[in-house]
Amino acid sequence: ENHIQSLLNNMQVLAMTEEVKAGSWEGMQGLLNRFSQDQVPAAVWFALPDGSYYTVEVGKASGNLSDRSYFPKVMSGATVIGDLVVSKSTGKKSVIAAVPVKNAGQVVGALGVSVYLDDLSKILVEELQLPDNMVFYAVDDQGYIALHSDPQWLMQKAADLGSSTFSKTVDEMLSKKEGNATYEFGGMSETVGFKTSPLTNWCFALGLRTK
Repeated sequence: ENHIQSLLNNMQVLAMTEEVKAGSWEGMQGLLNRFSQDQVPAAVWFALPDGSYYTVEVGKASGNLSDRSYFPKVMSGATVIGDLVVSKSTGKKSVIAAVPVKNAGQVVGALGVSVYLDDLSKILVEELQLPDNMVFYAVDDQGYIALHSDPQWLMQKAADLGSSTFSKTVDEMLSKKEGNATYEFGGMSETVGFKTSPLTNWCFALGLRTK
């Protein structure tokens, strides 16, 4: 959560710079390149109101973001955070954080990052120094796995993973927002404490795995 909050804070500052407000990729490219080097692994992008966009990695992208569910929200002036997507520019499983860019009171674009979920999961496991008998994960408000200490489960729906007790637990997590639970998953018993983040609206879980 601290990583994502830091990204948001920095993007909000960048969105107020004259380089970004001008809406010219050539003018903001250097600024965004420096920003991308100081963050968790992610694609840094700027989108125009028609959905065309630029990324630090490739410049003008061939795709269009107008069909993304978050796009109308950010273009209406709202900050977007927590949407799970497969990145159009990289093909990687990612979480979106985006802020509107305004000039003279009008939204002229959006500044965003697509944070790579596998890299972010690995970073968190290292920071938490998790032993092999512990599990860490987060699920979004639709029951999809957003982060996991085992990246193979990323962006899979809990209800589709073959464990009725895990599926029921995720339903409980999303309704209760905070508590403890025990269930069976992957041939192991997992006992976790969970709590919902007010920033992303994801429910984070941390606990022990036993045979």
